[in-house]
Amino acid sequence: MTSKLRILRLAGPIGLVGMLLLAGGCGNPSPTNTYVYIAQYDDSSATSSLGQFQLSGSGTLTEIGSLEGAGSSLALDSQGGFLFSGYGPIHQYVITNDGVVMPNSIPSIEIDGASWGLTYALACNCVIGANNVNEFSIGSWSVGPSGSLTSVSNVQTGGNSGAIVAVHPSGRFAFVPSNVYDDELESTTTTISEFSVGPDGTLSPANSLVTPGVACCASFVTSPKGFLYVEKPYTSTAIFSVDADSGALSMTGTTALPSASYFAFDPTGSFAYLGVTEGGTPALARFSVDPNTGVLTPDGPAFNIWIAPGEEGLWAVDPSGRFLVVSNYAGPNFVYQLSILAIGNDGSLSLASNLALPANTYPVAITFAQK
Repeated sequence: MTSKLRILRLAGPIGLVGMLLLAGGCGNPSPTNTYVYIAQYDDSSATSSLGQFQLSGSGTLTEIGSLEGAGSSLALDSQGGFLFSGYGPIHQYVITNDGVVMPNSIPSIEIDGASWGLTYALACNCVIGANNVNEFSIGSWSVGPSGSLTSVSNVQTGGNSGAIVAVHPSGRFAFVPSNVYDDELESTTTTISEFSVGPDGTLSPANSLVTPGVACCASFVTSPKGFLYVEKPYTSTAIFSVDADSGALSMTGTTALPSASYFAFDPTGSFAYLGVTEGGTPALARFSVDPNTGVLTPDGPAFNIWIAPGEEGLWAVDPSGRFLVVSNYAGPNFVYQLSILAIGNDGSLSLASNLALPANTYPVAITFAQK
C-alpha cells in the first residue's frame, strides 16, 4: 500500500509518538476509563480519519466516535484534555470528559511546509514537531488554556530524514536525524542533531553526534528511561544514553534486531515490545531494558501475530501497562484489524479481542487518554 500520509516512526517521552506518538504522562495506573485514538488512512479514497474507542478492563474496544481529516501523527497534552494531529495544518481537538474528541474552537493552525511529526514535551507544555517538506525544520508551539497552539520557535535542522523528532522524557532536549551517503565508504552516516528546549518551548541548537554506519531510521525513539534508539532498517539498533544536564549523546551499545521495524515501551520503560520473526512467522516479543545501558534482551516467548510489515506495522502499550494495541492483518488482501493483547504478570501475551477496520484502511498513529 502507498500513502501520502506515511511518515517514519517516532516516539515521544512516554513510549510512542509515532508515528506513534505517546506524550504527556502515564496517568493513573488503574484508570477509570481509557480511551484509544487511532489516526487512520484509507488508500482507496486517499482520505484520513480519527477513530475513537473506549478500552474496557477486559481488553475490548468500543467505538465512541470518528472524525474526518486527521493527520499522520498524534500528540496528547499531559492532562489528556487536548489532542493535536499533524500533516499540512496542525489540527487541534478537545477531548470531552467521556473521551469523545471534538474540533477545537480554532480547529487548525496553518504552518509552513507539511508532514509535521508531532510529540508533546511536558516541561514546556508545548508541542514539538519536525517538518519533512522543502526546508527541513523543527518547530515548537505552546499549548494555551483552551488547547490552541501558539508558535514559539522554528529552526532549520539541515536534516533530510523525514518528519522525525524524538523528545527526551525530561522535555528539555529534542533530537532530529540526518542521513548522508559516503560514496567512498559506500555506507550511510547519520548525524543526530540536538536542540535544547527552554521552559517556554524555545528551541536552541545544542550538541550533534556523527554515527558512521548507522542509517536512520525505521525507528527513532526515546524511551521513558531516557535512552535514544536509532534503528537501521531490519538489521540492528544503535542505543544512546542522554546526559541529563547537557543532553549529550553517548552510544552504549547495539542490538541485533533483523526483523524489527517498530518499538513500543511499557510506561515504566523497563520493557520493549518489538516485531520479530518466530519460525518464519511474524510475531511480537518482549525485551527487557538494561537500566544502565538501555540494551535490549529477549524476555519470554514471542506471540505469533501477522503484524503489517515495514512502516504499516504499528503497536502501542496502554498507559496501565496491561494491554498492547496492535495493527495487524485480519486475512488476505491486506485487510487490517486492531488486536488487543493482554500482558500477563510474567510478560506473556494473549489475545483479548479483535476489532475489524474498514476495507483499505490502516492505522498510522495511536495514542491514549485517561479520564
